[in-house]
Amino acid sequence: MKRRGRGSLSTTGTHDLPDTTRHHSRGGDHACYPPPMALEQRPQEPAIRMAMMPSDTNVHGTIFGGVILSQIDQAGAIAARTYAPERVVTVCMREVEFHKPVYVGDIVSYYAWVTEVGNTSVTIRVEVVAERFRPTGVKVTVTDAEVVYVSVDDHWEKVPMRQPGNNDA
Repeated sequence: MKRRGRGSLSTTGTHDLPDTTRHHSRGGDHACYPPPMALEQRPQEPAIRMAMMPSDTNVHGTIFGGVILSQIDQAGAIAARTYAPERVVTVCMREVEFHKPVYVGDIVSYYAWVTEVGNTSVTIRVEVVAERFRPTGVKVTVTDAEVVYVSVDDHWEKVPMRQPGNNDA
């Protein structure tokens, strides 16, 4: 499986490619380009809810970004299963910029929904919201991301996704 898309996040959280690079026409079934519109809306219930623990912290005492990225990937994969006949693998995670830190004791919710279904791929939007431990009940949006998954079989070969409106599952 070839990796599509290039670029990385800088230390300032901005993408190292010109803005126009991210918005070119689609380059294949699972290229990392923004989808035209959402198939679904943000669900009422999160795909995953996690309490952040001391073992999840970085040297600054906040939750390590890699923990959040891993859970974004898991929440997205749960939503992708709606259209995948077997298993999905992650192809790419689009630019992720952290807007607020997450602290030990926060309850973090990962809302995931399908924005696009391709031939063998599905694009999922994941929004991350932290409910603060102190002050109790305050909710902040931490980040969001779009994650692209490809459906594969037991031999890691691409297989077609179930299409929206098709009830043959």
